[in-house]
Amino acid sequence: MDEMNRREEGFERAFSFEEEIRFKARARRNRKLGAWAGEALGLTGQALQDYATALVDRGLVVTDDEALAAELVEALKPRDISLHRVRRHMATFAAEAMAEIQAGR
Repeated sequence: MDEMNRREEGFERAFSFEEEIRFKARARRNRKLGAWAGEALGLTGQALQDYATALVDRGLVVTDDEALAAELVEALKPRDISLHRVRRHMATFAAEAMAEIQAGR
């Protein structure tokens, strides 16, 4: 029975570690996404930083990527940025974030 308990604990630790990495990557992705969207809206300086931080904070509460993409499309409507373009940036920034975390940055 000890072997089964050790295996179970190992799986739980691995799952917890993977969840933590996904959480960090999502927050980093949202920061990059917020910076991109803020720049597209013409924000600079502190306003740009605040916009990116707000997107990270929003991701802590609501984890639905489709809702986030729809909100960004609505916010970027004056710039005529499509849902496809937002999703593409989300995917690109997610890959960048995961690569940075795996590289220890």
